[in-house]
Parts: sequence; C-alpha cells; structure tokens
Amino acid sequence: MGDIKKKSIFLKISVLLSTRFQLKRNEVNIPVKEHEWQSKEDPFIIADYANEKKGVTKVKFSKKIILTLPLKFFLLTSLYWTGCSSRVDNPGYQPGKFSESSLSSQQICASYSPTLGPYTKYEFNPILKPTSHGWESMNVFNPTVIVKDGKFYMFYRAEDKDITKFKYYRSEIGLAISNDGIHWERYQDSPIIPAAESYELPGGCEDPRLFKHQDTYYLWYTGYHELDGGGLTVDQCMAISKDLIHWDKQGPRGYKNDTILVNPYKEAVQLNGKFMLYNEQHIAYSEDLIHWDYKPLDIKKQIPGFLELCSAVTEIPGEEDKIILLAAVKPEGSIRDLIDEIAICKRGYAKSQMEKANHYVIVEIIISRKDPEKILGISEPILYPTESYEFEGLLGPGNPFPVVFVNSGLLLHENKWLLYYGGADHVICLATAELSERTKEKD
Repeated sequence: MGDIKKKSIFLKISVLLSTRFQLKRNEVNIPVKEHEWQSKEDPFIIADYANEKKGVTKVKFSKKIILTLPLKFFLLTSLYWTGCSSRVDNPGYQPGKFSESSLSSQQICASYSPTLGPYTKYEFNPILKPTSHGWESMNVFNPTVIVKDGKFYMFYRAEDKDITKFKYYRSEIGLAISNDGIHWERYQDSPIIPAAESYELPGGCEDPRLFKHQDTYYLWYTGYHELDGGGLTVDQCMAISKDLIHWDKQGPRGYKNDTILVNPYKEAVQLNGKFMLYNEQHIAYSEDLIHWDYKPLDIKKQIPGFLELCSAVTEIPGEEDKIILLAAVKPEGSIRDLIDEIAICKRGYAKSQMEKANHYVIVEIIISRKDPEKILGISEPILYPTESYEFEGLLGPGNPFPVVFVNSGLLLHENKWLLYYGGADHVICLATAELSERTKEKD
C-alpha cells in the first residue's frame, strides 16, 4: 500500500460506507480546517481534517450523514492506515529524515547535511501579500533584504494583474521597510524600480538581488524585454544607490541570475583581491564590480534537477572554509513523495494535479573556498513546501504550484539566520534559524 492512490481506496470506501447510516439531513459539529477552495458539501472533508484540532465548524452535507461515535472512530482509524496523519503532520526538516536521495538517483555530488538551519517557518506567514489593486495586485515574491541604520529594507518583485500591459503580468520592484524584520510598511504607493526603459519592457523588472560595497548599494535585477527582431528575452540589469531610496539605473550587464558572492550581511567579498559571482553555467571575477571575466562552470550540469541559483554566501561563522550557494532544484525521491502526500492528504489536491505541478525546493551547494571552482557536494533540502501559502498562489485557487524560492533573501542578524522567500510565487514569507551549536563553539 505504498502508493498514495492505493492508500486512499480504504479511506474513500470508509466514507462511502458511513453514508449508509443515514436517518435525516443534519448538521454535525466536526473539527475542520476551512479552505476557500474546499466545498463544505464534500463529505471527504471529514476524513481529511477530522484529526486537526483547529476549531469546530458547522458543516452541512448534501448527503444524509449522522456520525456516531463508532463511525468517528472508524474514520480516524482509517486516517492512520492511509498514512495521512503521520509524517504529514510533522513535515519539518530533521537531519537524516530522508532515507533515500531527495534529489536524484543519478546524483553525482557528495551528500552533505545542511550547513545552515534547521529553519522554522514564521507562525504568521505570509509577511507581505499583494494589494487589492495596481502594480502589485497580482503577486509579491522573491525578496532581497539588507539592514541599514537598524532598519530592514526589503526589495521585492511585484506583478500587476492588468494583462493589457503584458500578457504574463508585468513585474516591477517594490520597497518595504521594517523595524524588526517581521512587520513591514510599504515605502510608497509606487515601485522603487519602475519598468520604464526599453530593456525592461514589456515584461518589466524581476527578481532583485541586493548587496553593498563600501558606501554604495548595488541592485541587480532581470529586465524582461522585446528583441529588435521580435520575440522576448531577459538581461541582467543593475542600479546603484547611496541611500537605498534613490537609484541610478546602469542598464544591462551580465547573465540572468548572476549572483554576487557576499558575506552574511550582504557585503561583497573579495577572494585573492577579486570579487566573484556565480550563475547557472559560469563563475566570474571582477576588480570593480562592473567589468567581469566569465569562465565556464556548469553548475546546472553537475547538480541533477537544478532549476535556478539564488544566493552565494561565504565567511559564515564556523564554516569559513566554505562557499554556500542556495539553489532551487526539482525534488525526487522521498522528499517529492512527502510534498505530494501533504498536498493530497492535507491540502485537497488530486494526485494527477501533483504529477503535473512544478516543484521547487531549496538546497545548499557546497563549494571549497580555497578552490571556488570546485563543487564539493549538495545538501538535503533546507526549505520545501508544507503550508497552504506555499502550494497555492500563482496559478489561482485549486491549482497547485508547490514552490518556495529564496532569490537572495538570506541574512544573518543578531546571531539568527533570516531566510526571506516567496511562497507559490504569490506571497513573501520568513523562516529563521539559530546559529548551530558547532558554530557557537567556534566563536
């Protein structure tokens, strides 16, 4: 009974059998967790959520059902045998939790335990949602955060639901400011980086990546624009600022997802007198952060299931010999099974939907600081979809999009890792982690 579809047979039979014990139409008080997309006339809501003690809701059923105590016990027992109330109720990361490869049976890199974490998702996620109208009315996601003068500055990608501007939703970059990194106020009712230049239109400005060197802030982002001969393409673009408010655009430079090597506080790092960056297929070196010498380094080929590069961090307390790349990959094996089981058993999606859905999880790629062109290995996933706001968003109600994406949202603040990320390409969320015990011992 390892297959989810086979597991669900007993559950469905038990619910259908329960409908044979009917006397009259009735209202029953059942502990349930409500979802907008779930019909309150669906009897399977009983089995999916009867064991979640999160409040009592009156539910009317179109079929005549009276649940006696024996029947309730029978349904809850069936939940145990279908596996829908065991591991899916505690899906957070635990070292060694996944007995088989979480990524690919063809994995060619060594497997590492995560250097950072484990992460705990903020109880009141999401921390930023789309507005009701205007340039950020469709989605807000893929943030980057830095601290300046005791305040948190978050730059994020926002999309307008008005498809007359661009059929795939035009993106622009917004700014929100916070005193604690949790509660945010939008800086103004307009983008801080608006889509206005030819190299940004019609698709807009996507996926900001922020860092600092000396007294200058650098914002790298993707410009999604038309080609002269027709068609669409993307370019990595740059803007610079002295105060994080007023920005001077520098135009296209480099490749999409160019990711500068920084320390945990978003300051650019030099190795052997040169700045460095990574992207999916290159490593590059620079003396001035403007002109870059690119060399082949095909990370995409070496990491099975590789999707996108997010962050590049070094000078990690207690891990000074490493460079850590955060990357989005397509999961396989036991982690894919867990994500799908959560989606089916707790979120109400069908197995056929999950088979077609995109899946993004976040891993660490470990690189030697002594030889920054040498990939040492890859970690188990450090962040993956478990919550409702990580399953449903970009594609609308009832359509799963199980995606978590960090972009360059990692930051160390007061001995705590803050990981800002996008949930289902629709909302902005936060996960946190304490410095590891071995790190504290080395400090």
